[in-house]
Amino acid sequence: MKRNPKKKKNWLLRVFVFLLIGGLVSGAVVYFSATAWIQNYLRSDACRELLARQIGQATQARCEIDPVSWSGWNAYSAKVSLQSESATGWKQIEAEGVQSSLDWSDVRRGVWHVPGINFDRLRFYLSDAAKTSGLPAAPLTTLNKVESVAVEPVAPSWIKRWLPQRTKIDEVVVHHFDLLPYTPGSGVAVAAIHLKARPASDEGAWKINGDDGRVMLPGITEPFRLNAATARIDARAFVLNDAAARWLGDSEVTARGELPFNPDLFWKFSGRLTGLDLRHVLSAAWNSKIGGVVEGDYDVSGRSGAAVLSKGKLRVKSGVIQALPLLERVADFTNTNRFRRIVLDEATGDVEVQRTRTRLMNLVLQSNGLIRVEGDLLIDGQMLNGNLLVGVSPETLRWMPGAQNHVFTDTNVGRVPGFVWTHVMVTGTLDSPKEDLSNRLLVAMGKAVLLDAPMEVLGTGGDVMGKTSGAALQSGEAVLHEGNEIIKGAGEAAGKGLDTLKGFIPLLPK
Repeated sequence: MKRNPKKKKNWLLRVFVFLLIGGLVSGAVVYFSATAWIQNYLRSDACRELLARQIGQATQARCEIDPVSWSGWNAYSAKVSLQSESATGWKQIEAEGVQSSLDWSDVRRGVWHVPGINFDRLRFYLSDAAKTSGLPAAPLTTLNKVESVAVEPVAPSWIKRWLPQRTKIDEVVVHHFDLLPYTPGSGVAVAAIHLKARPASDEGAWKINGDDGRVMLPGITEPFRLNAATARIDARAFVLNDAAARWLGDSEVTARGELPFNPDLFWKFSGRLTGLDLRHVLSAAWNSKIGGVVEGDYDVSGRSGAAVLSKGKLRVKSGVIQALPLLERVADFTNTNRFRRIVLDEATGDVEVQRTRTRLMNLVLQSNGLIRVEGDLLIDGQMLNGNLLVGVSPETLRWMPGAQNHVFTDTNVGRVPGFVWTHVMVTGTLDSPKEDLSNRLLVAMGKAVLLDAPMEVLGTGGDVMGKTSGAALQSGEAVLHEGNEIIKGAGEAAGKGLDTLKGFIPLLPK
């Protein structure tokens, strides 16, 4: 008897459906069994210990993770720490209040997908290896190594194919980030900065945004209060795209630059300073003499083992100079009270600082119609050494006998017309500066009294000489008499006249 083809076809269809359903059920059983196994494993101490070992291997450190509590796919650990076991520039990393989440849907794609990691506080402790560069590569690139870690436990072979082989982190948020140097005050340090990091388009690089917190630099006692910053980091360098911070008073500092992690390469940062009131940087003694608000551009560069070089082009707005002994003498000499408190219409200069040496170059100080100063000044520790060109308005010299004939004799050396000029040497220390102009003016006045026009000098300069010499002229006729003796002739009379003048003007060299 012949079989019915239709029945045979139905039988084959039932077998196929049965096999299909059986396959789906078996696959579902395997999948859910694997899923349950992985979920249970992730929540186990064995997984936590394995993850700590693998993070430690990736970062060449000893890693410890406190017990992890889970809520759904969100995990929390009170503390995670890394202790460096190599000379990497950092010695310890501490994380407090670590929260992370896991996107289970990507596990099937072979990825441990972590949408976000949050740290209540993250601290990097630098080691001696970081002391020359200030900001080592290893701590900041540790996240790249952690991202490559895959949890590969000892598991049944049928489960291993379900386990992801790589980790993907979308975002890292640090509410309080601290970077602490190997010795307090010895290097770059940051405190309580709020950071947010995301992977950049190229593998292994991260984009970083920061705000709030403080930045401390070696040699600067007042910290910078960070407003905002954007940066990029990879295995080669830390690049600061832009940053803005408040500093002393209401001043603001902007910065940008690059820090290569190769110690043989130079690092360099530049930016602008605005609104810095000089009273915040000068000593109490100098605050009573100099005032104004500084602004300008700066460049800072260095290399491992080399001295940091800082350069700037600065300008002082609303500048005032007052109560300087030299200006007081000039005011007495010229009978011009404007010299006692000079309001600066222009105050600019180039500054170069390296170690304890500060060099002021292309210095320009000008009060329109009164005085202009040009030149260079070196401050080496506390010592001063300067060569300045000082110009004054010719009208101010009419009360200063001999000044234009014997001191301010140059008319074309300065860069601005309308002044008569003389060179002035500055020496001494910051606490006790010295200059050679005062004595030269006194000598010029003596020459005018004895040699130039005695009768005219007595009529115009007697009061001035009385103020500046520290002793009043007892008798103008006595000076005139000695001057006449000199004019008449003999060397003995000349010597006698100069000795008499020294008695009246004690500042003259004897």
